[in-house]
Amino acid sequence: MDSIEQTGPNQVSVTTQVPSPELAVYISENEGGATQGQVMPARPKLHDVAAADEYEANPIGAGPAKLIEHVQLESYLFERFDEFYYQPANGFPTDKRYQFTELKLELVPEESTRAAALQAKEADIGQISLAQKGQVEDAGGHVVFSGESVIIESHMWGCWKPDAACSDQRVRQALNYAVDKEMVQTLVGGPDVLVIRGWWVVTPSTIGYTPELDPWPFDPAKARQLMSEAGYKTPDNPAGKDYPKLVINTYPDGLIPTLIESAQLTADIWRKELGLDVEVRVMDKVTFGQTRTLRFEDFDGTINMVAQNTRLDAAGISRLYFLTRMKDGPSARVNADPEIFTLLEETLAKTGAPDAEEVFNSAFKRLRDESYQVNFGYINSPWGVGPRIQAWEPYLVCEYACALHTIVLN
Repeated sequence: MDSIEQTGPNQVSVTTQVPSPELAVYISENEGGATQGQVMPARPKLHDVAAADEYEANPIGAGPAKLIEHVQLESYLFERFDEFYYQPANGFPTDKRYQFTELKLELVPEESTRAAALQAKEADIGQISLAQKGQVEDAGGHVVFSGESVIIESHMWGCWKPDAACSDQRVRQALNYAVDKEMVQTLVGGPDVLVIRGWWVVTPSTIGYTPELDPWPFDPAKARQLMSEAGYKTPDNPAGKDYPKLVINTYPDGLIPTLIESAQLTADIWRKELGLDVEVRVMDKVTFGQTRTLRFEDFDGTINMVAQNTRLDAAGISRLYFLTRMKDGPSARVNADPEIFTLLEETLAKTGAPDAEEVFNSAFKRLRDESYQVNFGYINSPWGVGPRIQAWEPYLVCEYACALHTIVLN
């Protein structure tokens, strides 16, 4: 940031050092996506535990609903806010006020329990996998897909370090060629769920997407050729050197119920097609997050298979992964190539320009070619919807239950 200042009674002006159009979404309370903190009223004290507890016990909001009741680690009860600003009376083309009076959100981690609640008509919406589709439909409900909502993000960490085996671009490309995406697609839920299109968080709805960004084709012969050229042993090149044990780190995540199984299947494919020694390490999400924050180097040379939401504008996350540098040091994430740093700086400077789509597309294609991640495509997340709901149209590129103003009750 260059500056943050209040410029009106209900207005804050933020000036960033580089173009950051995603900032408005990230700090918005309206419809989620607040990954960098929300705009909130100032507290009387900071770094005061008692003041923080009091503040959090009396939440506020300016969105489409107001909080009526909160049971910690259990539920939230909201009431429709009739004065919500996004309505035709205020000049907006759509009325985004809820078409119902109350909304209750309940924490139910187990997918089977969510499906059972839908079947028993104790719930109206719940995230499920297609394995529960019949159970929901038998109770008079149906499935709604949240399109282009999440991906299996599979970054290769620490590969910018010269002593890492994956520092060789041919190795990274080989890992992409060796994955049978259709097998993973079948495991995840079929073509309705996993669509083999897009690169990383970039989907057909993202600024800068073209079909040239779609996942590498399944070509095990090409994969073995690249590994052999990099000097490594494969089923076709038994005289090569051994590739070190390849570790896949993953954890259970409700956004992708088959995430762990997808990691295990990918490991099996690499064992078969490339002869690699692959270990899948299943962590809990908290430990994974702490390790990534505090001991990032522990992941050097490994692949982290996690759930990641897609982006309409991938500028901010591209900066984070491929441009952000540690203070007085190299990249903290994926890349340490000065040429790519320069490419992204020039690309981000084109934000809002007439040729921005073409410039971002060119940068994305270059990053895809570097192959710092294994790409499977994007996921249309299935939601079980009970018989009380006549219609619901979630937004594209939205990993949570969004566009609730489109819900029409019977």
